[in-house]
Amino acid sequence: MSDNGSPGKDVTLVWIPGWGFTSHIFEAFCHTHASQYTNVLLDWPAPSLTSALPTFDLTQLVAAMVEEIPKPCVLVGWSYGGMIACEMAKMAPKDIVGIFGIGTTPKFINQQGWPGISPEGFAMLYNLIEQNTPMGLRYFTKLLQDTPLTNDYLNLITDSLLPSANVYTPILLNHLSILGRHDGRPTLKSAHCPVHFIYGDQDRLVPHQVTSALMPDCYPLTMTLLEGAGHCLFLTHGEKCKDVLDEFILEVVNGSLSNQPADRYAL
Repeated sequence: MSDNGSPGKDVTLVWIPGWGFTSHIFEAFCHTHASQYTNVLLDWPAPSLTSALPTFDLTQLVAAMVEEIPKPCVLVGWSYGGMIACEMAKMAPKDIVGIFGIGTTPKFINQQGWPGISPEGFAMLYNLIEQNTPMGLRYFTKLLQDTPLTNDYLNLITDSLLPSANVYTPILLNHLSILGRHDGRPTLKSAHCPVHFIYGDQDRLVPHQVTSALMPDCYPLTMTLLEGAGHCLFLTHGEKCKDVLDEFILEVVNGSLSNQPADRYAL
């Protein structure tokens, strides 16, 4: 604990970016809004994994990422990174004491009434990445512009993308395949640590109707919906995201949320 009784450097946050991004996307937020914590920016796919294997499945990916994180920690995952965070917590329940998901969902594709990306829209993105990776990434960045973004934010998004060189195309497609076919709802239902998801009501990639689908009586998590925010809400609504994150971390450390992980922190 810090001198004022709030969580501080004793709490380690591990930040996991969304599909197609490096952890550089989080640097400004961590510096401005989360500097009181120990922040670890986790890039993926894991270098040790991709250097050994041209492709990987979800289990291999999660296992490699669990090996890289400090323990114990709270995982902060944006979009696809939040889905991966939930699977990491399932694999290492004693080491991961909380999950804070930003614009994330356990299932990204709209199927059988579950709100998400249309299968046709997903197939279009996949085909673009496969046929012309730079064009596909440009198309993806336009999907992120569901709310007005300043030039600084647009430049940060561009600078934080994985390189569009052909060597990265199989990696992008591999992750996109995982994102498209994975259904993490059973994992989320059996979460062993506190979970909080924050959403923007203007998000086009993870529609806010997900908050209704994730009913509290079925899923052990809490949620926040920010008015006027889109998929990049931690950029455009940084102060509000900070407030929600701080409250969540304080509750995790105090053990006031379900599953009481506070004893795993020696504070």
